[in-house]
Amino acid sequence: MTLLFVDIDGVLNVGVGDKGNAPFSLNTDNIAIAATKPAKSRCAQLLLGVACKQVDHENTTYGELCKGSPQLADIYVKRLAEIIAAAKSQGQLMCVLSSTWRTHNVKGVRVLEQKVSKVLGQRWTFDEETDTQEFRGRGGRLENIGNFLSDWSETTTADFANVRALVLEDFHITPLDGWSCHEKDMTCARDVDAWLRTCLPPKMNAATCLIHTYDEWMTASGLLLQVGSGLTMKHFHKAMAFLNNTAGNGQLAIAGVKADGSPHGSDESTESDGSNDGSLEQSEDSTVDF
Repeated sequence: MTLLFVDIDGVLNVGVGDKGNAPFSLNTDNIAIAATKPAKSRCAQLLLGVACKQVDHENTTYGELCKGSPQLADIYVKRLAEIIAAAKSQGQLMCVLSSTWRTHNVKGVRVLEQKVSKVLGQRWTFDEETDTQEFRGRGGRLENIGNFLSDWSETTTADFANVRALVLEDFHITPLDGWSCHEKDMTCARDVDAWLRTCLPPKMNAATCLIHTYDEWMTASGLLLQVGSGLTMKHFHKAMAFLNNTAGNGQLAIAGVKADGSPHGSDESTESDGSNDGSLEQSEDSTVDF
């Protein structure tokens, strides 16, 4: 049994953080507008700085990856569909919408479902969604996902040989820099994995994995760029590796966390400082007001 938690902003599109202000979307329209603005425009600098950034493990830039509709990047939607297909081929799958789109952009959710259905060649919709009453910020998002896991494990009547929780999340375009959830510090992906594992029964044969779609870097001029990077190839490969490495019915022990909840090492290092608790609000008009 796989539970796949899907955030949308910063996972299926590219979000650009602007510390102290609401983040905005990197899309073809906004890039074109930014290119016409004065060089000193902060908004234009942020957008163009992200657009031209070469993406790790991909022979392309964020400006190319974000192509599609203003709200959804085509390549990321395709990669989500591939993750869904892989999980379904290995057993039962529950897709859980954890994005603010569940209340703020319901029409956009329907569009996403149609796009994924087209890639899969069959009708697909989200099975469940996390609680709409969510505390603000990254800690609130993680807690809400954990609560869903706890409630599900307490109410499910099925006896699954193993359970996997795969979380696609950018935590509102913020790093894992020590923020807390239930008094547990989140300094790297394995901290999140370990905390999520505590939300499932200790005796359950289960594994958890966060795919943290976040990137940041400093420009030559000293401008900090924080990005909800979306499902880049690096993140896509990690998600697929998690599914493939936990596909059997044996005792689960993977890179994120062992079946008993203890850390098992990770390729994720502690991430650097920076924060922005605002979620990337999407509407039918996703152009930036410069």
